[in-house]
Amino acid sequence: APAQHNLGLMYLEGRGVPKDEAEGVKLITFSAASGIPHAQFSLGVIFLEGNGVLKNEPKGAEWLEKAANAGLAKAQTKYAELLITGTGVDEDAREAGRYFREAARQGDVRAMFGLGRLFRRGKWPVEPDREEALRWYRRAVEMGYAPAQTELGIMLAEPGLPDSDPVEAARLFQLGADQGNAVAQNNLALLYLRGEGVPQSDAKAFELFTEAAMQGFPVAMEKLGNMYENGRGTLPDLGEAYFWYKSSERISFRDRGTPEELALLPSALIVKKLTPEQIAAAEEKFKRATTPPTPESEAESLRRELLFRPAVPQSQPTTN
Repeated sequence: APAQHNLGLMYLEGRGVPKDEAEGVKLITFSAASGIPHAQFSLGVIFLEGNGVLKNEPKGAEWLEKAANAGLAKAQTKYAELLITGTGVDEDAREAGRYFREAARQGDVRAMFGLGRLFRRGKWPVEPDREEALRWYRRAVEMGYAPAQTELGIMLAEPGLPDSDPVEAARLFQLGADQGNAVAQNNLALLYLRGEGVPQSDAKAFELFTEAAMQGFPVAMEKLGNMYENGRGTLPDLGEAYFWYKSSERISFRDRGTPEELALLPSALIVKKLTPEQIAAAEEKFKRATTPPTPESEAESLRRELLFRPAVPQSQPTTN
């Protein structure tokens, strides 16, 4: 039966054999029905994602539960995540915590991270518990789990708490930023902007906001627009500020509000200060930057180039 599971995955993915999703699902189903936990896990994911079958979240959750109850750590973690979101099952945060703990005892780092998030935010009937959240995030960080680095950094950067540690938060954000994590880049930029845990530096904040904005992170896009508008870390450039404000609003869907809400958006407020030439340049850049890539063009690389290059040429950023 384990061999059938492995062969089924090969057919499903086209590894070493011609791709045949139907044959792959059939073999994995046979293996799962024989009680092989890894096959049950695979079949659960197949139904959750609709990979080679019609998507069926309750059926996916049912197979994951079987694998979880057989003691498979990754299945326990995945099933716990379904219990948190109510995907294919009724929401049950208490039961999710139990499965997370069982997987964490086996060293599953995603389960540790899941416990950290559960205790940080709380979800009825599980109450928020900062101490427990920090404990589980730290365990996940010790195992090098990048999402936990950012989450722990956010908690330690909170001001005015006995366990606040902006220096450690900056270190954790730097780890995430070095791995290209946009949230970590944005949060580290905020620390540089305020001079918390790191020397104050508008130039460094501008650099990090740019890196996060280039990945499409809307919070960083708006912050970058503010940097351009106020000349922090760079020379003032209202056209570039307008472009980044508008990009942030587009990605976060804030450009779909009521007329009253739209009138208060940063892009609507700053556009009144622009010349017709600046508006035209920024609008053209925005249009080209949001053009979907096609096989016939290099639109994707062009869009990234345009996102990085200001619409109006300007001097290099100032340094502190």
